[in-house]
Amino acid sequence: MTEPKLSELPNDWVWTKLEEISEKIEKVNPRNHEKEELIYIDIASIDNTNQKIINPKIYLGKDAPSRARQLIKAGDILFSTVRTYLKNIAIVGKEYDGQIASTGFCVIRPNKSINNKFIFYFSQTDLFINSLNQIQRGTSYPAVRDSDVFSQPFPLAPLPEQCRIVVRIEELFSHLTAGVEALQRAKVQLQRYRQAVLKAAVEGRLTEEWRRTHPEVEPAENLLKRISIEKHSKIKIEEKIESIKEILSELPRTWAWTNLENLKDFSLYGPRFSSDDYSTEGYAVLRTSDISDSGKVNTKTAPLIPLDRDDFLKSLTSRI
Repeated sequence: MTEPKLSELPNDWVWTKLEEISEKIEKVNPRNHEKEELIYIDIASIDNTNQKIINPKIYLGKDAPSRARQLIKAGDILFSTVRTYLKNIAIVGKEYDGQIASTGFCVIRPNKSINNKFIFYFSQTDLFINSLNQIQRGTSYPAVRDSDVFSQPFPLAPLPEQCRIVVRIEELFSHLTAGVEALQRAKVQLQRYRQAVLKAAVEGRLTEEWRRTHPEVEPAENLLKRISIEKHSKIKIEEKIESIKEILSELPRTWAWTNLENLKDFSLYGPRFSSDDYSTEGYAVLRTSDISDSGKVNTKTAPLIPLDRDDFLKSLTSRI
């Protein structure tokens, strides 16, 4: 027998196999008792988070599934041989004594000299599960045989120590459960705190001090007015585009409608000059009257303005 890769076993422990410390179970056919009601436990009946039987099914013997063949007793361990990595494992409670389990389980019935929970907890370890995962057969429905389960090496402790180990496991698991419950309560409280923070934020209570130190900030009412103006302007542009689209024929497939607002990098208004500023020398100032209907610019008719070039460029730059 190849022993698993464990640290050295304590004194008085020994390696064995599950088959050497387990009892055989009885196979039955419920259909031989057509009118008798039975409780049937299949793999779907197992809660593999808490390792408990939670959803058994009830049948008359004549309606029992073909896999309903294993007579179980209180204290038996149901170990699913299908997709063993899912850990569908549970102990049979007294309420299911004498009922029927699916052949999808390997039913482990420990010898009376063995603490059944000692085997139950060992069967959930990665050491035990991974060993079986490596020998599963099939792809769409991977499974092991009962013989694979019973042939697994098992580290057997003296009975008093088995009992003490089980007590200690359940003590620690109880602490873990309490810790999980505390985390769940903390999570609920955290969610309430998050909502309280968000509520305070939208009511302005988070920024009360900031507002006192920043009185110059633009009021939201002004911001809303500006947005309304911009939005109204955008609607007008869109309406103009729609009116133009109605006049013009359909655009080519790779063309698209837009407006100059989306295409320009920047725009600015130039400085205004009165006729009193005109001179016989300086820079030409184009007026609308200096541009013909065809778009031709006539600089000869444009008046001149005596401006310092650097000052003029600075004036333009400040408007961008």
